[in-house]
Amino acid sequence: MRALRIDDDWRTLISVFPKNWQALGTQTKATNYMRGFSSAEVLLRTLLLHIGQGYSLKETATRAKLAKLAAVSGVALFKRLKKSEQWLRSLCLALLEENGVDPRRFDPDLRFRVVDGSVVKEPGKTGSQWRFLFSLKLPSLECDQFDLTPTGGKAKKERFMLRIQWQGAQELATDSICIQNFRGFRLPRYGA
Repeated sequence: MRALRIDDDWRTLISVFPKNWQALGTQTKATNYMRGFSSAEVLLRTLLLHIGQGYSLKETATRAKLAKLAAVSGVALFKRLKKSEQWLRSLCLALLEENGVDPRRFDPDLRFRVVDGSVVKEPGKTGSQWRFLFSLKLPSLECDQFDLTPTGGKAKKERFMLRIQWQGAQELATDSICIQNFRGFRLPRYGA
């Protein structure tokens, strides 16, 4: 019964994808050479299992194998994820356009960024903590910065924010967690 419900959930999710989602996979070359995956749908389903559920690449590969979706290793899944970046970005942009947001109508001189980050702890009693920070350009959804550093040390956070300032973001959006990461560092132009 549970497998039937999961398939129904997947059909519901796929119904809200852009109409040309498979063609976008071909255009961006994400679905070329589908070794280990039987179709673009299976590839996307496996990628979303990793992205949406937050499973590690190894755990995602194991779950995909157990569900008879795909027979790939965590390393192969990582390579496929890297190759699918433009496809996933194109899917997001197509969803925006289908919902009335046309990124081409934005003022090209407007530079708007979304900055976010989190702290990730390795499993175990003595697991290290890492901070990752990233910046997305809007409306293109391009990730133009990504930093992964140990949690200690303010200097790395300052360099990250200075690079954003230097690249000339006119507007900056973030959440309270990211603001806590940058506590004590002010961007005078934005008052962050």
